[in-house]
Amino acid sequence: DSLVWPDEGTAMALRAKGGDKEGAENEAVRDLAIGWMRGVEKQPGLAAESDLPAVFSTLGQAVRRDPKDFGAQQALLFGLLKLGEMQMALEQADLVLALSPNDETTIVAAAALRMGTGDWMTAAKLWERAREINPWMARYWAEMALCQARGGRGAEATATCEEGLKRFPDSFAMRQMLIESRLAARRIAEAEQEFARMRELNPPRVEGLQRWWEKARARAGGGSEP
Repeated sequence: DSLVWPDEGTAMALRAKGGDKEGAENEAVRDLAIGWMRGVEKQPGLAAESDLPAVFSTLGQAVRRDPKDFGAQQALLFGLLKLGEMQMALEQADLVLALSPNDETTIVAAAALRMGTGDWMTAAKLWERAREINPWMARYWAEMALCQARGGRGAEATATCEEGLKRFPDSFAMRQMLIESRLAARRIAEAEQEFARMRELNPPRVEGLQRWWEKARARAGGGSEP
């Protein structure tokens, strides 16, 4: 489906048609609603809350006609996320993944939702799936390591960071997670070496990074905060 940005003309067309036509026109309205919602997902500021009921109505009719309509079901997921209906979005994400288990966008949304509920290991598995589909997204590696660490799988988080840093040596997020895992394991000297490497990469907000390092090191018993 082509992308249609949620401008006023699109919204007016949806409100006017209402999704109650038959055949080709019905499909055209469905496509319009999906494009509108994808625009919301990409640039939330372009959408007006008052337009959502018409879009939801159109998408709802589409999935009632065909529950396996992946495009409409995914668009409903984006809408639920926009409304902040996280529990409903969780259920919708599972439904969309059942229709298309390897859809990267849906996997990422589902992983973020699981993180929001504290279901760290389910989230870690979802980030791993996203990484398998697109291993060139550093975020997927870093989020996977974060979930593993918060789920009590420190060794797995360390391994994920080490492997990820071979591919993304400039990733501050992964190096920071690796440092924290080294400190948690009381491998202070190795953590110091990693922090020195991080400083060599000229990271942003150096003063804040230094404060983080001093506090993290003190918590690990490797020194005192100044």
